[in-house]
Amino acid sequence: MTGQVGFFVSPHLPTLSSTMLLKASEEAMTAAVIRELCTGRQFLDSLQQYREADAATIAKESRKMAPKKNWRHVAEIPQREYLQMVQKYGHECWEDREFVRDFQRLEPTMAVHKI
Repeated sequence: MTGQVGFFVSPHLPTLSSTMLLKASEEAMTAAVIRELCTGRQFLDSLQQYREADAATIAKESRKMAPKKNWRHVAEIPQREYLQMVQKYGHECWEDREFVRDFQRLEPTMAVHKI
């Protein structure tokens, strides 16, 4: 027996076939993917809430300042929301006064000065 390597299989333990192992690994992979998708969605939701809270804080601080004659800070918009609106409506949407008024009406915490 020198130089030989052998495996001992207990007759009391059930043997697993390769199809059973493959099925178990597929189920584990599916569960892991579902867990990651759920966790990723929760992460994005919490990140969005943080951005909105941060934008609301900046807007609140900006309300204390008087608007300049040349420019006026009308809203503090998180980057993700801004880009989603641009993708959906185009770049011109932020130049439209009615669109900005609607945004201020729907998101009053992010509005700084009314237009």
